[in-house]
Amino acid sequence: MEPLDDADPRRAGPYLLFGRLGSGGMGAVYLGRSVGGRTVAIKVVRPDLARDGEFRDRFRSEVAAARAVSGAFTAPVVDADPDGAMPWMATAFVPGVSLHRAVASRGPLPEPALRMLAAGIAEALAGIHAAGLIHRDLKPANVLLAATGPHVIDFGISRAVEGTSGLTATGAVIGSPGYMSPEQALGHRLTPASDVFSLGATLVYAAGGRGPFGEGSPAVLLYRVANTEPDLSALPGSLTDLVTACVAKDPGARPTPRQLVEELERRASAVAAGSWLPPALTADIVAAGQAIHALPVPAAVPDPGAAGAGAVPGDRSREIGDAARSLDPTVPMADPRSAVSDQGTVAGGIARRRVVFGAAGAAAVVLGGGAAAWAALAGSGSSGSSGGPGGHGSSSGPGVQPVSGASSSSAAPPTTVLDVAKAPSAAPAWTHTAPSQVASLAIAGQTAVCIGSEVTFLGPDGKSRFATLNFSTLGTAAQPTVSGSMVYTVLIPAGSLAAEVVAIDTSVGKAAWTFAPADSDGLTDTVWAVGDGVYLSGMEGTETGADRHGFVTALDAKRNQLWRVAGRDIVNVLVPTTGTHWLAGSQPDDSTLQVQVHDAAAKGAAGWKDTVKTDGFLSSGTTEFAYASGKFFYGSDQLIAADVQTGAHAWTFKSAVADERFGAPLASPDGRTVYVAGFSHLYALDASNGTPRWIAQLTASNQSFSTTSPMKTADGNVYVGDTGQNIWALAADTGQARWKYSDPRQAGSQLMFDAGGGRLYAVAGRLVTAVNAAGR
Repeated sequence: MEPLDDADPRRAGPYLLFGRLGSGGMGAVYLGRSVGGRTVAIKVVRPDLARDGEFRDRFRSEVAAARAVSGAFTAPVVDADPDGAMPWMATAFVPGVSLHRAVASRGPLPEPALRMLAAGIAEALAGIHAAGLIHRDLKPANVLLAATGPHVIDFGISRAVEGTSGLTATGAVIGSPGYMSPEQALGHRLTPASDVFSLGATLVYAAGGRGPFGEGSPAVLLYRVANTEPDLSALPGSLTDLVTACVAKDPGARPTPRQLVEELERRASAVAAGSWLPPALTADIVAAGQAIHALPVPAAVPDPGAAGAGAVPGDRSREIGDAARSLDPTVPMADPRSAVSDQGTVAGGIARRRVVFGAAGAAAVVLGGGAAAWAALAGSGSSGSSGGPGGHGSSSGPGVQPVSGASSSSAAPPTTVLDVAKAPSAAPAWTHTAPSQVASLAIAGQTAVCIGSEVTFLGPDGKSRFATLNFSTLGTAAQPTVSGSMVYTVLIPAGSLAAEVVAIDTSVGKAAWTFAPADSDGLTDTVWAVGDGVYLSGMEGTETGADRHGFVTALDAKRNQLWRVAGRDIVNVLVPTTGTHWLAGSQPDDSTLQVQVHDAAAKGAAGWKDTVKTDGFLSSGTTEFAYASGKFFYGSDQLIAADVQTGAHAWTFKSAVADERFGAPLASPDGRTVYVAGFSHLYALDASNGTPRWIAQLTASNQSFSTTSPMKTADGNVYVGDTGQNIWALAADTGQARWKYSDPRQAGSQLMFDAGGGRLYAVAGRLVTAVNAAGR
């Protein structure tokens, strides 16, 4: 949950608002509580919609219908004011975790939980349809997992938006493209059977961490929904026939929700005692409930007309703000696809249409551990930083230089001891022998792409999804970049510098396009996917000559060159997928690291520069830096967080361990945490201020963390390798060792691994091994 900002209201009717849970096409969702202690999720309508008379009429009728929905598996409407200056609707708050977040952080659900999920959603839809409503936006973000079962939220809203002038012009589609029905994608009249299709698509995500039509732009997903068959390979056999029926293209061929419930009851086996969810998810749900108890009970709040629009009594502001911050801001509360898109062209006969994604509803809240200042290991040494270019910033603590407002607590963060002898060992889910040595590996959703002389596509079961792509002249392959269902890589034929950039569509197992850079004397070693275009980076000139320098080339969607920047100070490059700035690093000498920011919006023009000490070796073709939340992260004996715009050091972190040197940092997917490994310790740092969230220590005296294999984070785990050929899976939020994996067949091979879609993939030569994120 995010704290309220100046633009957010402070109350809605009798409810005091504590923080923002999410937002979507219709408005924002807040956590509210009445004077009597009722906690609710409140959707407040956007001001422009509030001025639309047609919308108000629809909203009023939909609220009235939604009030009639009842059932154990919905979050019922408990209050509303469709006629107020700011129309709003309150639903019962369900302490839990959204299905989207649960699978993304903890991995796919086991088969018994999938069965209960299917039955619970179907029962909820039966109640919604009985009230004369169609949900229209059923998706993983609109299903909450609670101790009492799954709960469907945000029903009866999309129809209020549908038909509103300015939002849904001719050809508009309401919903989330990857989960809507074909008839919804095509803009046809909807029946309750549309929700059944969305139910089937949601179950596919729960079973495999990816929707049945993969990932991609809204236009691509709309086309696949209407014209291609879904990928149901992640489903257990006991549910495949039911879900196949749900996602039939013909609405008349789909079962009703009541028929689904009856069939699931007929197939039900004995139910074991205890929670219906895995222990880790059960713990998340318990934490969500505990977080709500920390909220203060509001005192009476004056009417906005008396205290000023949206005002809150001054003596409550700090209490409200503290309560909002006590709820973990690292858990995204809304599906990132819940936004209004621009116009997009859809192939295959679907008309050009504007897509309005459904608004996120009542969201889950999970209690966070907080980031305490580190005292146990930091000692009293100085951070040793000048504060960044121009002397920005100042040293303010032993090994941690926090920004204003950072925690000053002296409590030590939890430390996990990684004992190789005592750590639980993971069992492989499957192994696969590739036709040729695997030079690089990429994970796109549920597909592992193994790149060698042949490119193979492995599904969740370890079997090839498509025919192999043949690159028999391949010499080497650079580290690939993944964007949605697309994998971008650089293939360098044996005995040649004529690198070829290849974009591989993993949804069909084909090369979407290939591109040979015009720079015949340059060696492209990295490709970065940003928006519709790509960036290429590499080196050119003789290997040891004075003319040796690096370059970055920006290409548009048609591979036309937009600009090109070259120089001796461009050796190691990081191009973030967001923003307009990228970072280049070089080493003027063996003990100095020089970084310089470049502005892509200004044709790659150079900006601020920073110089720090290093004793590492900077090479081209790898990524030694990280980016998150408007900061670049780099360093060797200390980690520096530099503001993208100014280069000012927001904070620095220096370990108290003697002679500790850091490898490449890694940012979490949500940008809230930065992980960095030294020789014997792994640190999880708050990206906003550098204070440690947790520390993991490797105890083996003859081993250290690997600095040649980059860390990975996926499915709620952080994966890091050590020099003993072990891969450690640590809980991303606590640092606790979940399991380790090693294989004698890896001996003598470079340790290479990647993670995603609920699994870790380890590669040794031709051998590819998959380990479930849970380690079993």
